[in-house]
Amino acid sequence: MNLTTPESHFFLSEYLFPVECICRQMVVCNGSRALLTDDRRVVLDLRYPMLTFRIPIKSTEDDVHKIFLSPCGHHGLASTLQGENYYFWSKTPVRSTLAPIRCDKLQGLVVEAVGWSRDPPEGPDGASSSSGPVLIGTRTGQLVETELSKDGAKAKTLVFDFAKAGDPSPVTGLVVDAFSDTSPAQLRITATTSGRIYQFVGGPGFQACLSTTPAVVELPEKNPAAQLSVWYDKEAKRSKSFLWSGVTGVCHGRLRPPARLGQKEDKGASSSSTALPAAPPAPYSPVLRDMWWVPLPGSSLP
Repeated sequence: MNLTTPESHFFLSEYLFPVECICRQMVVCNGSRALLTDDRRVVLDLRYPMLTFRIPIKSTEDDVHKIFLSPCGHHGLASTLQGENYYFWSKTPVRSTLAPIRCDKLQGLVVEAVGWSRDPPEGPDGASSSSGPVLIGTRTGQLVETELSKDGAKAKTLVFDFAKAGDPSPVTGLVVDAFSDTSPAQLRITATTSGRIYQFVGGPGFQACLSTTPAVVELPEKNPAAQLSVWYDKEAKRSKSFLWSGVTGVCHGRLRPPARLGQKEDKGASSSSTALPAAPPAPYSPVLRDMWWVPLPGSSLP
C-alpha cells in the first residue's frame, strides 16, 4: 500500500474457503478466522484441518446471536438470542463436526461484547488451555467476570451494572488493557453502551477497577447496534485509540494510559474525540489502525 499514489489504497481479492455456506459473521484474531454460517455452524481455521462446531438450537424462536474470538485466536464464545452460551477451543481434537461446550453458568446471558485477557496462561503446546479472566457485557447492561476453558465457564461474578449507574442500555463494546509498568499494576477497561463511552482505570482485578469513578464521553446518538473498535499497538502492548460507529457518523479519539508512579494521575479517555458525520445506513465492521480507519457501509469500500 502506497499512500502517496492516487490509485486505490485497497484491492479486492477472492478468498477461497472450502465450506459451502452463507457467512453471517466473521471474526479475525491473530491469524485465526471464525465464521458463523447460516446453518449455525462455527468454522475455525486457525490451522488446517479446519474445526467445525455446530451450535445446538433447540427452540424455533432461538438463533445464534454473535460469536467472539480471543486476541490469541484460541478461545471462542457463541451466544444465542435466548441466552444459551457455548465455548469452542482451537485445540479440540479434529472430527467431522464438533459439539461446542455448553456454558451452564452463563445461562440466561445474551452476550453483546467480551473483554478478553491478552496474555492467557499457555499450555505445553503453546496454546492457552484457559482464556484467563474475561469480562462479558450483556444485553441488559451488566458486566460479568468469568473464565472459559474446556470445562465450560467458571462461576460468574457480577462486577458492574450500568442500569444501577443510571445508564439502562446494552453493553455494545468492551476492551481490557493491562499495564504491568504501573505501581501497583493496573487495568484499563473501556466499555460502550448505547450512548456513552466509559473508561475505568484501577486494579489489580476487574472488580477493583470497576469500583473506580469512570471517565465518560457522551456519544452523538443512542444506538444499541453501534460498534466499538480499538487499535492495539503490539509494541506498546496497549490499545491506543478507539472508533465508535453509529447511524449519524463515527466518533474517534485516543485512549490515555493510566498514570505511572510519580506522574500526575490521568484517568480519562481523550477529550479530543471527533465526531464525523455519515449518511445512513450505519457503517459496520469498521477497521481501525494508527493512521487510518475504514468503515464498511455496504457491499463496497468507500
